[in-house]
Amino acid sequence: MKKLQITIHEFDANYFAYSFNCDEWNEKTAKKPFGSVSPCTVIRLEKGHIEWAQDVNWWAKVGKHQFKLYKKNRKKIWKEKKIHFFYAEKMVNLLKKFNSMDLNSLSDKQIVKYLDLIYKYDKNVTYSGWTFVGIDFWNNLLTNHLNKKLIKLISERQLSKRSADYFSVLTAPLDDTFSSKERKALLLISKKFKTKKLREKQKNKLLEAHRKNFGWITFGFNGPEASIEFYKEEIKDLIKSSELEYNLKKIKTEKKELKKKIRKAKKKLKLSREDEYFFDLAREIIFLKGFRKEIMVCSFYLISKLCKVVSKKHFIPKNLLGFLTRRELREHLMKKIPFNQKELLKRSKLMTVVSDVNGDKVFFGEKARKKFHELVVREKVSKKKNQLNGQIASPGLIKGKVKIVNSIEEMDKLFEGEILVSLATQPELVPAMKRSAGIVTEQGGMTCHAAIVSRELNKPCVVGVQKATEYLKDNDLIELDAYHGIIRILKRAKK
Repeated sequence: MKKLQITIHEFDANYFAYSFNCDEWNEKTAKKPFGSVSPCTVIRLEKGHIEWAQDVNWWAKVGKHQFKLYKKNRKKIWKEKKIHFFYAEKMVNLLKKFNSMDLNSLSDKQIVKYLDLIYKYDKNVTYSGWTFVGIDFWNNLLTNHLNKKLIKLISERQLSKRSADYFSVLTAPLDDTFSSKERKALLLISKKFKTKKLREKQKNKLLEAHRKNFGWITFGFNGPEASIEFYKEEIKDLIKSSELEYNLKKIKTEKKELKKKIRKAKKKLKLSREDEYFFDLAREIIFLKGFRKEIMVCSFYLISKLCKVVSKKHFIPKNLLGFLTRRELREHLMKKIPFNQKELLKRSKLMTVVSDVNGDKVFFGEKARKKFHELVVREKVSKKKNQLNGQIASPGLIKGKVKIVNSIEEMDKLFEGEILVSLATQPELVPAMKRSAGIVTEQGGMTCHAAIVSRELNKPCVVGVQKATEYLKDNDLIELDAYHGIIRILKRAKK
């Protein structure tokens, strides 16, 4: 078998929650959304870092297959959007139900029932979502198509703006994700704190309601969920800032202003109907990618709540449950099979899971290491470079010190004005992204998480910078030129 390549990195992860998103890849039902079934996936978990390896040639075929689908069926993206809204509502309703019930009273059979329900919701979102995620996942087909079109139109119309500026406007989402709803809600709470004389009890009541609605957004795989103290600090910073009133006004007018900018850009570029469709398609994909990720995080939060109950009932540390597959935990609970804690401890040091149409095979210890190296190839890093190149996600030009941030634990080392460099950003890294002066990622195209958030925050961002986290080190001084997609290394940090 041809060696696989690492396509996805996740941090602060546990395999059990992750299996809710990857179990379906090798099922026969995957043929419909992907065009063909993934021949094999290999997932390695060590110290919370997941590396997911697949056949990249298969991914290239998936991208082409899905690009053709959306080109042929122009109503398809709206159907996908409807599916996402439907299952997002289901997931949020389940969240509300969990918040109002005593989960400790659940039997093993009831726990399995809820886990199956979460899997059903998640599977529908994952299957539906990858039909548009795949377009830009490996070969950036949609991004490249739009960039080529913009460069051509700008040249023909002799326009002064850069293609990145037009791309940013034409693909900016008009819908709210859970994160943008949370930001607006917190701004309104901040206004109440500033203008009204509220008692501490009243403040805590407002914040507790906010936490119940939105505390899960930055949960990631393992949490913790946002606390009332976290929101108090956020509000303190918002009230201190001179921009509170400006931001409150902005949330009322930003959608209207954005629609105007989109219309103006379309008029200047004189887009054809087909070109207009592809930019509208990109806008919906960018929104849905962020929205889909949040639904997945909600599922991780719900799974964690159920695992906490299993941990108490079966006297097994909760963190060890993260080294089971979804099918294994289900079997343990339904068939009353005792948990093998010794094996799970070995898995916690290193585990590799190989999946194909015949199911999963779990390896741990030295066997896990050997199996991964047998099936997966790692690209070697060439000699040090002084300049790296990537795709412009959000325009701008800044200089600053590098901080490599891949996990929640690494966020505290990044200070205001520094440049966040990551393999790939996730919702739980948003607080660090807000503090940063700019963002660089190895993975992703114009529709990835880092690109979406950087445009929302109006921060320079370059994505798809190969081996960025290996060429760059903490405290290197760089120039991030997000007008041309270039990272220049100005001064290396002292060792």
